Amino acid sequence: MERRHERSLARHRALKLLYAGEITDASPSTIFEAGIDFDDDAPAEGRSLGGEEKIEAYTLRLVEGVEQNRDLIDGYLEEASDSWSVARMPLVDRQILRIAAFEMIFVDEVPSSVSINEAGELAKAYGGDDESHRFVNGVLGFIAKRAEEKRLAPMDSQSEQPSEMATEKDTCAHEESAAQESAVQESVTQALSHDENAAEEPLGDES
Repeated sequence: MERRHERSLARHRALKLLYAGEITDASPSTIFEAGIDFDDDAPAEGRSLGGEEKIEAYTLRLVEGVEQNRDLIDGYLEEASDSWSVARMPLVDRQILRIAAFEMIFVDEVPSSVSINEAGELAKAYGGDDESHRFVNGVLGFIAKRAEEKRLAPMDSQSEQPSEMATEKDTCAHEESAAQESAVQESVTQALSHDENAAEEPLGDES
């Protein structure tokens, strides 16, 4: 497996850990530390030097990042999902969204377009239904637009929720739904076209 795929494998593993944590009501990072058989398809001999260690490190970074920033992340997901609470989202879909949203907010070396594309692939493979990848892309496209506008909270503001939350959506949900759908679709297009030549920095180059 080539180096650029190591982070993709870490996302798959993080998804399994977050899913396991939610259905067992256990800490995903605790499950990781206890050991889990990920049943990966990628052959070990194709990975870069030290690849497994890098995969494990990034898996843990994703899992702990989602755990530590879950309230903040879920606030943005609810804002972006047109009045759908995170609890109403399919179980797998919301874990995929949390991973990608964490990357988009806190992982500078991963372009938003890459996080969106990777999340879409995860949704196609594991999502709750055939439309999961469209829903995931739409929600993340909205968040990407917010990120570009530099309106996302910094990491040290984990306890703060986004300033524009449920009030406006609950008041005018029916009147705004068409406009929000159009805005989401536009933002998805912008996010996927933004930095279209951008690529993830390899794990081996991280400090």
